[in-house]
Amino acid sequence: MFKDATITVRLSGDSKKRLQERARKNHRSLSGQVAAEIETVLTAEPANSRSGYRFLGSFQGASIPSDDDIREIRTRLWGNLADRNSERG
Repeated sequence: MFKDATITVRLSGDSKKRLQERARKNHRSLSGQVAAEIETVLTAEPANSRSGYRFLGSFQGASIPSDDDIREIRTRLWGNLADRNSERG
């Protein structure tokens, strides 16, 4: 891998010491260790990459709601708010 970019990172002294220790154990320079760790993170699938979809699968096997179902739920949830706003207006 050709390295053609430089970044500067500020971190705690403790984090630097931990990185230096990992670099020593892996027979790498500190720069090489940081590059390896960043590459590992960037190429790995994040555990929470689908965190916005946590609920998916909860409804597996359930029927898909129709447009009428969605309109009914919206009316139930937001109908009272519309009524309140018209009373204030």
